[in-house]
Amino acid sequence: MCFHKKSQCYDRLEHYIAKEFKNLEDSHLTKWNFFKSQGIDDEYPGGKPINTGGVGAIFEGTPPQIFWSPDYIPGFIEEIFDECLKICTESSKEFNIHPNKCLKELESLFLSKISETYEKMAEVDSRLRGDGVTIPPPQDTMGYSTTLQKEIKNRLDCYKLGMVKSLLWWLKWPICAILKLIKLHICI
Repeated sequence: MCFHKKSQCYDRLEHYIAKEFKNLEDSHLTKWNFFKSQGIDDEYPGGKPINTGGVGAIFEGTPPQIFWSPDYIPGFIEEIFDECLKICTESSKEFNIHPNKCLKELESLFLSKISETYEKMAEVDSRLRGDGVTIPPPQDTMGYSTTLQKEIKNRLDCYKLGMVKSLLWWLKWPICAILKLIKLHICI
């Protein structure tokens, strides 16, 4: 078994991700535990309001569609991911760490949090579908989790590709300058 030393970037990402996913749970998922008695007064990322349910509300139709919408909780997760990319960029410069190491650490930390979040969502969903006495089995969240994890992996790959293209551009300029100098000396 091969163990890799964690970087300073890992520590920073781990702290930030734990804090933000806890905030996500407290600010958005926990509200749903009170759906049947208070309804939901929340918002999508970007500020579009969500107001539904109330005393005696039933978790059918629109409420579960909102709860499982790819624009709702996954939207907040993507916002957290965007900030994590910034942390990777800043940390790799600050600690003189290769950006790919930070990005690999981000990937391992982040993908597991996606799975955990969907498991928590399934627990909330199960309680809401229940009658208070019997609780149906949790919904299978593998499809949701896998879809978002693939999106995050694709974004990571695009980010890495963008870094390579940027690096190649910066390398291209001095290489072209050197080649021009060599050509001049060869032509003389």
